[in-house]
Amino acid sequence: MERIVERRKITFGTGTSFVPDLGIDDVDGVGPGWFRAMRLKRWQAVQFGSPEIFGNVAVFSAGLLAIVQMKIWDRATNQLHLYERKFAPWKMRWSARVDEGRVADAATDAMVSFHNRWPSGEIVVRADVPPTRAFPGSVLRVSLDTRATSPLVAAMPFDSVRGAVAMKACLPIAGTLTAGDRTYDFDPGSAFAFLDHHQGYYPYRMRWDWVTGARIGTDGNRVGFNFTRNQAQNPEVHGENALWVGGEVHRLPPVTFERAGHGGGETWRIRDTRGHVDVLFRPSVASDLHLELLLLASHYRGPFGTFTGSIRTPGGHVESVDGAVGMGEDFYLRA
Repeated sequence: MERIVERRKITFGTGTSFVPDLGIDDVDGVGPGWFRAMRLKRWQAVQFGSPEIFGNVAVFSAGLLAIVQMKIWDRATNQLHLYERKFAPWKMRWSARVDEGRVADAATDAMVSFHNRWPSGEIVVRADVPPTRAFPGSVLRVSLDTRATSPLVAAMPFDSVRGAVAMKACLPIAGTLTAGDRTYDFDPGSAFAFLDHHQGYYPYRMRWDWVTGARIGTDGNRVGFNFTRNQAQNPEVHGENALWVGGEVHRLPPVTFERAGHGGGETWRIRDTRGHVDVLFRPSVASDLHLELLLLASHYRGPFGTFTGSIRTPGGHVESVDGAVGMGEDFYLRA
């Protein structure tokens, strides 16, 4: 399939084959062009991890508001460095093509860009973020290797017309990050990255739970996972839950999230009803954002932390996630 949209309708489904054009701008039934532009939520994010750090770089547009973000968690000091800037959404450049497309922000004091060249073997990520009171300043220059990994592509319905499209993958990463006076090297043998290219005509009130994490096994394989509980209909068929072992992707069933405790003792338990998934996330550092405006409200928790537990693939292989690092989100947006 060359496109997610055929005859101006989204082709809903989930698969593990690469789709070069993920565009859903011109679907019928959503409304006129100006309304589609207001309702369409778009973002690209890359999470990156190494023995020393875990981080996230993202560009997000919610129609009325756009955000560029960089987070860096120093695991040795358990300190989170956070940069976040809000800007006008029309300043965000977006391409839904992931065979030769760019996503970038045009904020005046920071630059974040993703050059998506999946068939050519790489996704190039560049970020130049200035220092602030809460952030040491950073320069990110990395390349994600797409050559030997299968992506998960999910087109998930919210109703008969509207939906969201996501492309995700756990990938090798190479390059460097400079944060303040420190430079971190990413070696494909000990580091990993997650790609999240996403867009959707979400309901006026958006809600989801999400975690992603990874580790490098003793055999050198990347073990990465993504779990989401969102507003998609029929999540048994339309979902973005998956496990990557090396470059192979395994689809997983719907999950639930159970949160317990507070502060340093908080846990998130992620399970399914079939015994495939039993994962515990322990947040280490908090990252919260709360906004209350006339037409827009956002309540966001995005902690970084560690995982324990196990995942069993549909084929019966059991993979431990003990020692994996990553992040989670408890998210609500009215926009």
